[in-house]
Amino acid sequence: YQNQLEAIDTLLNKGLIDSAKNEIQNIQYTEFHNESEQALFNLIQTRIDCIDGKIPTSDISLKQATVCFSKEKDYIHLADCYYYKGAIEFQKGNLRPAFQDMKKAEAQASKTNDLTIKHKICERLLDWNNSCDEYEEALKYGQNNLKYAISANNSNWLAYAYGLLAVTYNGLNKTEKAKACLVKCMPYLHAVPEA
Repeated sequence: YQNQLEAIDTLLNKGLIDSAKNEIQNIQYTEFHNESEQALFNLIQTRIDCIDGKIPTSDISLKQATVCFSKEKDYIHLADCYYYKGAIEFQKGNLRPAFQDMKKAEAQASKTNDLTIKHKICERLLDWNNSCDEYEEALKYGQNNLKYAISANNSNWLAYAYGLLAVTYNGLNKTEKAKACLVKCMPYLHAVPEA
């Protein structure tokens, strides 16, 4: 099942949520051959639940996945575990543990060359710092987020990068820079998927 699970993980990374959901339904949890397959399944299921706005009642499966990926030195999936652990804490209003988990995610992602995971974590930290009025900290993440978006040449990422930076600059009372970011954001809005 490892190949099937990796394919589903890739679908999620590409934003093909419905396809990922259809594929995950074809897999029976009881048929896994090893801890690694169980860990990846648990991470994928947590990702889908979070995308659907569901807050898991327990984080046991995510903790088990974290232990497994840590042993395997699978830093990309380990970073993703901490990312979703942090996202769940943030949804529950537990800001300190949320930021701590996201910083752990950032530390694990830094051990990889995976631009997607680095961008995802950076963008989340930018957004959270903006929402907590921590604009100086947000600016650091905003600049890195923009670098990732430019490196990837991803129009969707660029739209969000400029839009979130505009929020940051507005919070810092740098209105002209905020307006400039909004102007730069406009050509990329076509790439943002409809909600």
